[in-house]
Amino acid sequence: MLEISRYLLSPQEKLRAIIQGYLEFYERNRMYTSVVLLTLKGNRNFLKSPAYAVVREASRSVVDVFNQGVTEGVFRDDIDGYLVRNMVLGFIEHLTIQWLLVGRPERISDYRDRIFDMVIKAIEKPKDEDWLEIKVKGMAPVGVKE
Repeated sequence: MLEISRYLLSPQEKLRAIIQGYLEFYERNRMYTSVVLLTLKGNRNFLKSPAYAVVREASRSVVDVFNQGVTEGVFRDDIDGYLVRNMVLGFIEHLTIQWLLVGRPERISDYRDRIFDMVIKAIEKPKDEDWLEIKVKGMAPVGVKE
């Protein structure tokens, strides 16, 4: 994912590639995925291991891409990047666990665009030209439709 993302410019393209990378990796490595998501994730010893540090670092890419989108003004700046990471990985992991345990859906990688679309709807700044953000000293910004 890191190698490919160097060639993608927009944070939206990078986010789609991250989602696709997770789904395809999990799908191609079913035994690994089963062990990590069904056994290790709930093990406190795993959470202290060097292997888990690698998992955490990989998930950091979601936060980095989100922050890039905020800096470029395409993603909302009133959302916590770590919650965005949890949303993205939550979608992916829940779908993958269902796939592992129940056998549905047949191919989790087919859900890339659906997951991406749901995430983008939540984090992208509104494109409506009539949208106005009002900032009042001492208060959080409020979005208003004209």
